Amino acid sequence: MELNGLAGRLYRVCEWIMNLAYINLLWILFTLCGFVAAGMWPATVAMFAVMRKWLQGEDVPVFRTYWGYYKQEFVKGNALGYILSAVGILLWFDLRWFLTLDSPLSEVFTVVTLVMGLLYALTSLYLYPVYVHFEMPFFHYFRATLLIGMSHPFSTILMVVSCGAVLYLLLMFPGLLPFFGTSGCAMVISWYAASVLAKVGAMREQADGQGQAKDQA
Repeated sequence: MELNGLAGRLYRVCEWIMNLAYINLLWILFTLCGFVAAGMWPATVAMFAVMRKWLQGEDVPVFRTYWGYYKQEFVKGNALGYILSAVGILLWFDLRWFLTLDSPLSEVFTVVTLVMGLLYALTSLYLYPVYVHFEMPFFHYFRATLLIGMSHPFSTILMVVSCGAVLYLLLMFPGLLPFFGTSGCAMVISWYAASVLAKVGAMREQADGQGQAKDQA
């Protein structure tokens, strides 16, 4: 029996909250199953993939779908995560190094590194939503995410502000962290990215067949 009106809306809100808590617990479980270093990234891919299906209105078995993506994307998911982590660490150490130098060139290098850090942040925000949405050659994901982030600044700013609000709420109520610590921000990112990717989908499909939407699991 389908509920309508206020009762129906409250039911759907509660269902979303339960699903977010459930998938956050799955993310923790599968991250630990991969001893964190090898489990966190495919667990993140699986989480974004399931959220994409939710936003598309698909009613999928959460555990089975999550596990399917986790296995399927284990190697590529780790590759994405390690590349992203390596670049972030390199930029961090470069910035700290340039800040310690006392020369005119150090200021130039610091500004350049900060700009590269901003581009890195844009790539990080869109990488996983783009990865689970489009089928393209592996290294093209990094270029595509950067271009998408730069070409939709308003949506990107709203995404960052919304993620900041979620993080602030979680810090105010740390008891929520085990249930929404990852899934809260991931859902915000997925929601904003879904509208952006819907706009660029047709354009990507014309780019030598590199933008076909994925239909996994």
